[in-house]
Amino acid sequence: MKLYPTTTQKEFAKSLITEETFRNGQSDGNRNQRAIGFLAEKMIHDLFGVDMIKASGFDGGVDIVLNDIKIDIKAMGREVDMQKHYVNNLMASQVEGDKYLNDIYLFTSYNKRKGYLEILGWIKKSYVVALNKGIKRYKEGEDRKRSNGSSFKTKAAMYEVPCRSLEPFLSPETFMMEIGRFKPLI
Repeated sequence: MKLYPTTTQKEFAKSLITEETFRNGQSDGNRNQRAIGFLAEKMIHDLFGVDMIKASGFDGGVDIVLNDIKIDIKAMGREVDMQKHYVNNLMASQVEGDKYLNDIYLFTSYNKRKGYLEILGWIKKSYVVALNKGIKRYKEGEDRKRSNGSSFKTKAAMYEVPCRSLEPFLSPETFMMEIGRFKPLI
């Protein structure tokens, strides 16, 4: 699903880039990367008609709560359209341990050239931890080969989540039904 941001959404995302969002290790990425992340969060909140969570400090990896399911919205800025063989990266520190309280990850990609946000799909956090569905974990400094033949050394321990591993995001209504299936009944 592709969404085009409004001027209001863009301005809101820019307004969240303050010195406070970069203090005490609260920031993941540079200012441009954080702006894309805030824009994705705002657009997803607006899509579901939910106000953004007001967090002072660390949010526990919970960007939005829908159907009592805690969701971490992951956004990546790209210069190209998404391809099925692409992957999404998660820092291991955002997956492991008790610090991050989310139940699922919702992956998005912002095409900086064409100016749209694509909702790629979602996956349960437990699947990432268990390395299900083709997910790989890399250690810090490990060589990572890309599909185009180039490679790089990872700067930190990370998980690589292939796009083909994600549950598709068909519509907000379908998403709500799907995540409702693993909501506790009592």
